[in-house]
Amino acid sequence: MQERYIAAIDLGSSKIALSVAKLSGRDIQVIYYDESPSDGIRYGSVFNPKKASIPVGEAIRKAEDELGIRIRQVVTGLPRYRVRQEMRPAKALRPNPDNCITREEIEAIKNDAIDTYPIEDETREILYGAINQSFSTEDLIQACEDDVIGCTGEFVEGNFKIYIGDRRPVANLDKLFAELDVTLAGSYFMPKVTADAVLTEEQKENGVALVEIGAGVTSVTIYSDNILRHFSSIPFGGKSVTADIKAESGFREKLCENIKLAFGNCQPDRLANMAEKVIQVNNNETGSSRQLKVYDLAEVIAARMDEIMETVLWQIEESGYADRLRTGIVLTGGGADLTGLVPMMRELAGCPVELGFPRRHFFSASGFPSMLQTGAVASAGLLLRAASEPGLNCVEAAPVRKAAEKPVEHEEEPTLILTAPSTEPEKPHPAPRPKPEKKPKEPRAPRTNLIWGNIKKLTGTLFDGFGDDFENAQ
Repeated sequence: MQERYIAAIDLGSSKIALSVAKLSGRDIQVIYYDESPSDGIRYGSVFNPKKASIPVGEAIRKAEDELGIRIRQVVTGLPRYRVRQEMRPAKALRPNPDNCITREEIEAIKNDAIDTYPIEDETREILYGAINQSFSTEDLIQACEDDVIGCTGEFVEGNFKIYIGDRRPVANLDKLFAELDVTLAGSYFMPKVTADAVLTEEQKENGVALVEIGAGVTSVTIYSDNILRHFSSIPFGGKSVTADIKAESGFREKLCENIKLAFGNCQPDRLANMAEKVIQVNNNETGSSRQLKVYDLAEVIAARMDEIMETVLWQIEESGYADRLRTGIVLTGGGADLTGLVPMMRELAGCPVELGFPRRHFFSASGFPSMLQTGAVASAGLLLRAASEPGLNCVEAAPVRKAAEKPVEHEEEPTLILTAPSTEPEKPHPAPRPKPEKKPKEPRAPRTNLIWGNIKKLTGTLFDGFGDDFENAQ
């Protein structure tokens, strides 16, 4: 059985996720997954192809060097923001009413609905595609596709939901990969792609709202009766929360993002004995320190997430399907990992709420645990969608020579100290005294910083790479 490879790139507002999977028959095995910071991307759309091509190119070269392959083609997703939807009917008279309606006829009607849809300005907008909603004949009214196929009739009429997006971000995708001499083999409508990777058939049939919280965009995808019924998005996400923390604390953006992931909570009133703790960052260069109360951090996060979730609930209400969500709401995407978000949304919505992860039985990802987290649902969906394309192979057969390994440069780890607030007045720093010269001693292993060690157990390498601003604890 011939093997082939799929390379998928999820272009996010804060990160680029490159995944590679090996296909053997129906078996999908993830052999590479890596995330890196993005550039030139805003609200999930490429606005500067030249800037965006730099980190994307580095991500591709890193995968090639590690796997010993040459990536010639990739698949990616279409932007989720500024996408509008319109209902579009189409009807066809059948030359032989006694013949059974075929799937090919349904596809022909769908293509007719797409081809005849009047776009007001083709220089600014582009059709993403259409989703079948219902079909009718003289004997059936608003039946699903599977019910109408095989029936007879003089005509068949279909209702389709047409999705239209901005043309420029789509054109920028082509420019981005043209800069890298990589072919864009497919760009997919992400609401359906992500839903197929996360939702079960039972959820789609009984009604569910999938809320994907990205860095720059939060989207709502609603399924009912196994049909995608509604899609909408707003330009707020995880980066909005990080920006609020930065405005409150004055810390750098990257540090604020990692503080959010390590200590963030959406329910400040339920922090228990953590509420009085303080996050302290010391700066050796200036001898100063800055503090942020854990409770204040939670209040900032809760205010923004409450605003985002209330807007999501308003969109669900506007869709007309709020009373049909018998399986509730599923939260996914990188921004869904915030502590306390699920119970917070459950209280706001008054219905079942759960986290959505990539469904593991679709593929194997041994050695890549990040591929099974909420932040990788878009990558999982792209791999699954591309795997259904017959003959698609993104990797050149001939391997390339692996690049020589470069020495890894380790930066000093910043030190965050989590303490209870002190009631004593702050003492002035004494002036430094000159130190007498000492004889050189034999080097010894550095002592372990117990406070940093305890935090690192919780956050892993979360705080690696902040530069020289925040080095060692005072």
